Amino acid sequence: MVSTAILFPGQGAQFFGMGRKLIGLRRVVETLEECADASSLPIMDYVLKTPDAVLRETNRAQPAIFALSVSLARILLDEGVKPDLYAGHSIGHFSALVISGSLRLSDAAHLVAERGRLMAASGKRRPGGMGVVHALDEQTVTEALEKSGLPLWSANFNLLDQIVVSGERGALEKARALFTDLGGRWSSLNVSGAFHSPLLDVEAAEFAATVETIEVGTPSVPVLRNCDGMALTRAETVRKDLKRHMMAPVRWTAVMDAMRKAGITLGFEAGPSRVLTGLMMRHVPALSVMSTGTPALLQRAVQAARMGKE
Repeated sequence: MVSTAILFPGQGAQFFGMGRKLIGLRRVVETLEECADASSLPIMDYVLKTPDAVLRETNRAQPAIFALSVSLARILLDEGVKPDLYAGHSIGHFSALVISGSLRLSDAAHLVAERGRLMAASGKRRPGGMGVVHALDEQTVTEALEKSGLPLWSANFNLLDQIVVSGERGALEKARALFTDLGGRWSSLNVSGAFHSPLLDVEAAEFAATVETIEVGTPSVPVLRNCDGMALTRAETVRKDLKRHMMAPVRWTAVMDAMRKAGITLGFEAGPSRVLTGLMMRHVPALSVMSTGTPALLQRAVQAARMGKE
């Protein structure tokens, strides 16, 4: 028997027309319509015809990725895939909680829409952005930020040598010089705010209040939380995690390590692209991850799952 996990990508997985090849699948249409009704957003337009320049906006990208990811995971479950773990990167965490049964789809779609709205608003209230530091480890990046005194923080730990920095817009160019001088490489991210950082304190407080209004259940299958890879198995722990999720860093390396330690050998990326597949190939090469962003890839994933059960 093969131990399996379903992984859900975060913002950055979106692209123009990402749902076109999948729209002929009944489960996809049903899920997109459910999410559109719950969020009062034109989700179908986002996944079919919204241009890249517009789809990059947080309040559009996040609901679109969420809805498409949930629909793909539902198909995997319909086809008999029985995961041992779920994990989602940033906004993907909400998809994981829906598929685990901890959140109702309607509640999660509302939360995701509200989260996207608040994160977009944060960039207008306090202009910020994000950039990726390549070829430097966590200790080097952390110490450099502390010594600099700049309003910047480590936000995402995607790989041991790929760390996303978040903070005030005016400080990001200084960060480029800081890290290139240390031998690293810097690439800017096209986002509208300093996500997963203390600059979102006002918006995070508002989001936490919204989380208090929704029902949270016990996950049927453990969900690995973003900040440290710990398995969420109780409703009250899920609620606490959601309330601080917007500002907390995403330690995806810890999540991948937790999957390896749990004995996961096969993963399925339920989302439109291959972002998490690529990260896993570099961090845990022995753990195979299959993409599901087209009907052909989805069918291959289902076949692999069936073979693993034999």
